[in-house]
Amino acid sequence: MSGWEVVSALRARDAELGVVLLTGWGATLSTDKVAAYGVDAVVAKPFEMRKLLATIGDVLEKRARRATTS
Repeated sequence: MSGWEVVSALRARDAELGVVLLTGWGATLSTDKVAAYGVDAVVAKPFEMRKLLATIGDVLEKRARRATTS
């Protein structure tokens, strides 16, 4: 199963779930494809744990704001 298939399966289960994609492809990812799959953030490998945790926190905050304004 590819990462894109995992994202599709997650979105099928819960469209509101925040998705952070970890990738070794970094700069070669298509921003159009990332947006089409509903990925909230991309973190390129190798990464620092602080960056990953900050990104997850940002995604959770963004999702929480959306939930309170909907």
